[in-house]
Amino acid sequence: MRLTTKLSAFITFLSILAMLLMLVGCAFSVFRFSQQRGEQRAQVLATEVDQALLVQSPDQLHGWITRLMPIINAEQIQLYSGDHIFFSLSRHENLMLDHQPNRFIQFDVPLIHQPGVNVRVVTLDPARTWLRSIIGTYAMGTVSTVVLVMSLLLFILHRWLRRQWRGMEHLEICAEAIIDGERGVVPKRNLDEWPPRASRALDVLLTDLKEAGEQRLRTDTLIRTFAAQDGRTGLNNRLFFDSQLATLLEDQEDAGRGSVRRRTLLENTLSRGGPRLSQKPAVNIEGKVQHRVMLTRIFGGDKEVLAAEYMPLVQQLGMADSWDRQLVTRIAALSELWPEETLVIPVTIDSLLHRSFVLWLQNILLQCPKGLKKAIFI
Repeated sequence: MRLTTKLSAFITFLSILAMLLMLVGCAFSVFRFSQQRGEQRAQVLATEVDQALLVQSPDQLHGWITRLMPIINAEQIQLYSGDHIFFSLSRHENLMLDHQPNRFIQFDVPLIHQPGVNVRVVTLDPARTWLRSIIGTYAMGTVSTVVLVMSLLLFILHRWLRRQWRGMEHLEICAEAIIDGERGVVPKRNLDEWPPRASRALDVLLTDLKEAGEQRLRTDTLIRTFAAQDGRTGLNNRLFFDSQLATLLEDQEDAGRGSVRRRTLLENTLSRGGPRLSQKPAVNIEGKVQHRVMLTRIFGGDKEVLAAEYMPLVQQLGMADSWDRQLVTRIAALSELWPEETLVIPVTIDSLLHRSFVLWLQNILLQCPKGLKKAIFI
């Protein structure tokens, strides 16, 4: 039994147990309260009789005790000393006192001022009488019906929870099978699996894995088929395939070594002060130099590498911001030594999209002399 099933069964059991405990507690409270109320009434009557016997004889008690008996719901009152009963008064001739004694409750209270004398009060037990009455039977039937209905509702709720969690349990079984590597024996998807998106995602992945396995099997079968046509051709085909695969792997490994080497070259160039600067004059129709475009080059071993070749890698490696800051600072310092010329600074779009770089560039231009600002183009 899984955790969800255990949880639903446990909640159902606790609910039914709580209802039963509440019912038993209410019944016990009713019986106990009726017992205490009978004891209190018998004690009050004994006190009154004890006080009355100080000034009256037992026969004189008949009048007021008769009027008091309906109030305290007493069926019979007796005064006795040992085995001798010297006063007995019944509310009416009730033969049930002898035939059905279980319906009555008896209290014996000793008198304080009359040593050896006790008062016996016999009252109708309200709890047992109520249980045997029509109202009591109807009430107990109602309570029993409510308990049965609640039990039925809890059972229905338990069934509903099991149906809701059955899909989750099925999805968990599939996940365990996948983790254990048993993808080929994964049970068929249940429409009640929950959550549904995770279930569909697993189905898609399993389908892709299955198709990839089948494709791999077909490719391997095709290769083996062509390789098995004859001894010499098959060997050549196999060697050619192995050679191509090895070449592809080596190319990927060299590309990784080349990327690391170029990054190291760019970082070293930046730490040594930046790339080499050169300028290209832009001449108008009249043959006059209108402005000069600043060009950059770096040394890659025994040859120079143009900006068009290494700048894409600078942007790809996230070095454009620091690269452009250094370039602007160098060309701004150069324009102070060459104030009569208009210089064009190449700046990448990646740097201009960063607010921090734009604020820094604005601060640099504000620090330049007024005439020098007109000689710099970004």
